[in-house]
Amino acid sequence: MAEARLRAGVATLFFIIASFSPILNYNTLDGDKSFFTSENISTEVRIHDTGSGWNDSEVLIWYPNQPDGERIFQFTIMIDGISNIQQIDYCNLTMTWQYNISSEDHLISTSLNKNNFIEINGSLWLTYQYPYANNIFFGNYLIKLETVDINGINYSFSHQGIEVLERGSTISTIDNFPKDKIIFANGKLTELEFEITNTGVSYSNFDILMTLETNMPSGWNQPLLFNDNYSSLWGGDSISMSISFDAPLDLTSDPPPENITVNILISYENDEGEIVELSNDSLLFTSVVVPENSIPYVSFFTDENRTNLIADSLSLEPLDNSVATINGESITLFGNLTNYGFQTSSYEMVVEIVDSSNLWNISVFINDKEVILGQDSTYSIGTNIEPLEKVYFSIEFNLLSSTFDIQDISIKLTEINNLEDSEILLTFLNYQINNPIIIGNVSDQNSTFAIGDILQNESFEFEVLFQLNTYFFTQGFINQWSLELEMENDLAILNSGNVFGYLIQNQSNELPFQFSLNNKLPYTLQVILNEKINTGNYTIKLTLTQISDDENNSLYFDREISFNVLENISLNVDNESQSNNTTNNTTNNTTNNTANNSQNNSGNSESNLTNNNSSDDKNNTLIDNNTSNLSDQTQNNSSVQNNDNEVDDSAKSNDSDSKSWIFISIIIFIMGSIVIFIVRKRRPPTSIQTISKDPVIIENNTPMPVIQDLGVAQPTILRQWTDANGYTWRQMSDRSVLWWNGHYWVPVNQNQ
Repeated sequence: MAEARLRAGVATLFFIIASFSPILNYNTLDGDKSFFTSENISTEVRIHDTGSGWNDSEVLIWYPNQPDGERIFQFTIMIDGISNIQQIDYCNLTMTWQYNISSEDHLISTSLNKNNFIEINGSLWLTYQYPYANNIFFGNYLIKLETVDINGINYSFSHQGIEVLERGSTISTIDNFPKDKIIFANGKLTELEFEITNTGVSYSNFDILMTLETNMPSGWNQPLLFNDNYSSLWGGDSISMSISFDAPLDLTSDPPPENITVNILISYENDEGEIVELSNDSLLFTSVVVPENSIPYVSFFTDENRTNLIADSLSLEPLDNSVATINGESITLFGNLTNYGFQTSSYEMVVEIVDSSNLWNISVFINDKEVILGQDSTYSIGTNIEPLEKVYFSIEFNLLSSTFDIQDISIKLTEINNLEDSEILLTFLNYQINNPIIIGNVSDQNSTFAIGDILQNESFEFEVLFQLNTYFFTQGFINQWSLELEMENDLAILNSGNVFGYLIQNQSNELPFQFSLNNKLPYTLQVILNEKINTGNYTIKLTLTQISDDENNSLYFDREISFNVLENISLNVDNESQSNNTTNNTTNNTTNNTANNSQNNSGNSESNLTNNNSSDDKNNTLIDNNTSNLSDQTQNNSSVQNNDNEVDDSAKSNDSDSKSWIFISIIIFIMGSIVIFIVRKRRPPTSIQTISKDPVIIENNTPMPVIQDLGVAQPTILRQWTDANGYTWRQMSDRSVLWWNGHYWVPVNQNQ
């Protein structure tokens, strides 16, 4: 009967749990594994100029007749939440004029090639470019992206759209000059030419007025303007306008204005006969005076970003032209060549090693492409270079012999036509650098500093010196270092959390420690081992690493340290002492307990036999009370724990799935308690009532500790017994009852 009720209770429990299954979110099942659903998928399309990125500002204004190279829509498509293109059935992009939406007459309607998508960080990306025809309709255009997956789910995205304006214009400079600059030379004619294009619809037109807003010096002739006042430029057409400057023979005494401003006004007449300004732009140009004959203007840097300048052919200030290397490592210089002149020019370069018998391997690169050495030992460094145009190149010096200390280098660049040249002289310095870390007498590169035997939970110290090298104090060298301990062998790596290092000089600094190498004073290094460290042979490294922006070229040194960790017996002695104290207390308590039990049993034998029934009744009542008290304690503890768990879970969980699991856990706990209660209540009568009729024979196989003697009158044991559930009880002389929990006696009730 009891088993049937148990099965019924368990079935009821599972039924209740199953009834709460809709609470669970299927997306969190199986270890919170995300499923392929529409909830975590999104699509988007953005429109830009060609060459733009996803995060660049979108271009939402366009014109019917933009220049050919600018008349290209660039669409960037993103499918977020899908990394496998096989999950996509098709992806379609449309762009429709506002008045053709109902007729579905699209300007663009294309099914994007799935093979062109690329996966980046769990999303699919595609760039699609569409060159549109000139003279398209002006107005608003709707852009829509429809993506359908293999399950037939449509992910539709509607863009805010673009606007094609009826009227527009562009102004560009037609010359060989760098942007926003005008080049002048003695006695030379400089022409500034513009191209104006009507980018509006073909039936729109506008007028153009160009004026020079800057007054030229008195020694200059009046500039000449061409097409400065033009009428009726129609959509899609272009015209050129120009200003010519005739420079005097000596610009040193009569230089041009620092800045020259040109204004271009574009206007049109509307349907009401009103003049409307389409644009009114003031264009600013900086004047640059250069020699008539072009000369090579060259500069060299030691870094690829071209920030550390070491040589400049036109510099008025002296520069440190030395280049440092260590242990004969290769040297790479980065150069800039500028055509500093009025004419288009070409240049050659010659690299010479001054007074040297060393063998060098020299390579020259332009845009990562190696330049082949010519028959006359020259490198063609630039052909048809426009005025003020730059050429970026690099020179690699591969040293075949590392024994040199100092070497002079000559780099000469020559203009081919007029033979104007510029020469750069550099000095290469080779520094021999050895491991600067010295521990004791150990200074060899591959030598290990041996400490010997060290006990657990102890430390050791040693002195460290750092040799200074003149290379550390050269220009541009970053004399900042990081000192730290690294675990070398497997045992050290396993115990990395049990080894601690400190650098001590004026104060104790925990490693890693950052500092500058600027003195030869010794440091004290302290290594501390904690009590948890495993015994065995350890190998660690003291590392010295240069702190630099260029981590690939940072200097690095290390020195090995070895030691053997032995077992610290004193730690075991302390543990054994604590264990012995516990054993002694247990033995004493057991002896006292046995004596007291013998005395009580012999002294009260007759009384116990005479009053057995009454004693049993009292004991039964006492046990019932104790059981009730224990049950109340268990319920109270369970209540406190449940409340704590609910508070913690509500604080840590904010989503519905976590709350569902918490709720289900509570239901399981409650139903489990009900099942246990039913089982116990229906258990066959081997309980306390049986014990009340037949006294339990106590077999004291395991000595029970007694309450420690504190030097004051202690209550004696009146009675000790073990119930059918295996719990051991005591009734004391002060009427208290104690319960043995496996570790100590717990008071159940006090004197009443």
